[in-house]
Amino acid sequence: MQLFYVPELINGSIEPDEMELRHLKVLRKKEGDSIRICDGKGHYSDAIILSLDKRSISLQVVEIHEVTKSAPRLTLMISPLKNAERFEWMLEKCTELGVGKIIPLICERTESPLRKMDRLQRIIRSATMQSKQYFIPELTDPLKFEDIGSLELHGQKFIAWCERNDRKEISETLESNSDAVVMIGPEGDFTADEVLMANELGFQAISLGANRLRTETAGVYSTAVFYMKNT
Repeated sequence: MQLFYVPELINGSIEPDEMELRHLKVLRKKEGDSIRICDGKGHYSDAIILSLDKRSISLQVVEIHEVTKSAPRLTLMISPLKNAERFEWMLEKCTELGVGKIIPLICERTESPLRKMDRLQRIIRSATMQSKQYFIPELTDPLKFEDIGSLELHGQKFIAWCERNDRKEISETLESNSDAVVMIGPEGDFTADEVLMANELGFQAISLGANRLRTETAGVYSTAVFYMKNT
């Protein structure tokens, strides 16, 4: 059964927003059909479509269920890209793989600030529903590199850096059943000062393999390795 989003799941009659209305119309849903809805916070229901027209939809919530959030959790700290479409693609794929939190990281060599946060939230929401997950990943406001020390970060902490040859690969250093934070820099990589600052904050330099990956590929690869380590 496909999954649809509602911002708040309550007993009784509710109305999804325009984004879900369009989706339901494309799928040719009709009155009397049963669909599964969730609030992105671990609650879901198999609801009945009471009415559906060009401008609105009304659903009858049957019974609300709660899902326990799976552990562990990956936090991805990653630089925005000059090419917005590539960053959006990365967000979509990392969401599908199960990333827990995404922190856009403004580094010295970041070429473009992050814009259109509402659009990015919609992409993440859509990818969550498409992949049938009940928890929408958290996307934070952009964070300056020098402010990393103000965060409360849990689990293993890694920084993917291209310059050193003595780094272990992420697949060798990730521990099963443990939260992790992976930091990925811009297309020009981190500066030496940024790596030193990260090391002082407890981040271990790691490799993402023999090939040099684009930032968005590195984000997806790190998420996939974490997912495989914890399934």
